[in-house]
Amino acid sequence: MDIPIIRLGSPDAPRAIDAACRTTGFFALSDHGVDVAARERLIGTARQVFALPRSRKEVVSLAHGGTAWRGWFPLEGELTSGVADLKEGYY
Repeated sequence: MDIPIIRLGSPDAPRAIDAACRTTGFFALSDHGVDVAARERLIGTARQVFALPRSRKEVVSLAHGGTAWRGWFPLEGELTSGVADLKEGYY
């Protein structure tokens, strides 16, 4: 599968994003203006958070978020059409 690379400033960007979401479900943005160092810090921080022991992540679990729908959820902690998702996440 090829993941489309879409130039954010392009006049065609909205149509390209729509098409990518409807076909592959993924796309990468270029020319978005986010600094490379900032992206690397974000990815590094995310890796650190997800590497924490489960007991530390459970402190900020979605179960504690109430109606705000914020927090961590474990692998298979969400369902899509009744099937457990093979992902861990944080909203």
